[in-house]
Amino acid sequence: MRAALFVDGFNLYHAIDEFGDNRLKWLSLWDLGVRIINKQSESLVKATYFSAFANHLQASRPDVVQRHRDYVAALESTGVEVVLGTFKRKPASCRSCGARWSRHEEKETDVNIAVQVVAAAHRDLFDVAYVLSADTDLAPALREVRSIVDVAGTRTKRIVAVFPPIAPGRQRYVSSLQQSSDASINLNRGHLQACRLPEMLTAADGSAVSCPSAYK
Repeated sequence: MRAALFVDGFNLYHAIDEFGDNRLKWLSLWDLGVRIINKQSESLVKATYFSAFANHLQASRPDVVQRHRDYVAALESTGVEVVLGTFKRKPASCRSCGARWSRHEEKETDVNIAVQVVAAAHRDLFDVAYVLSADTDLAPALREVRSIVDVAGTRTKRIVAVFPPIAPGRQRYVSSLQQSSDASINLNRGHLQACRLPEMLTAADGSAVSCPSAYK
């Protein structure tokens, strides 16, 4: 069967960040997909990473933006498709003192994932989708994919929910994703350590991409 991996980049990044080991962030998503699929009956044919560049940090934290760009280039060099959303400025205020300020919020990623998973299913690009996210807003899209049937009324698509490392107290929040899937996988540190990208890669334009020093 054809397997496809769809990765919520920010969900995964923040889960990895809680380990306090930046080396885990230089993660090969293609290798991760190969590692978690059922290799006896499935082969990975597609991997898609969803994220957004924090360009609003370019002036204050250019290193953060560059590391992310390097990571995206590294992923693309391994055959991973990248779908980018945006950061949008959002007004915020303090209810106690009335102070006002602006903050940036990542937008479009959950919608992009939902649209891509459903579209790929209807285009028959996979038989089983591994969706790596703890965002419960994706549950309706997963249910839609599982509702697809052939002329005989037989379901043709399976969904496996893949959860980034989640603190025990937060497990209950992903129950809707589990209920909307055929199976689930909980990632752990071992999965991440086994799937590190090479230190040097060649980008699609022929330029060299190296692991950022912060991830070594």
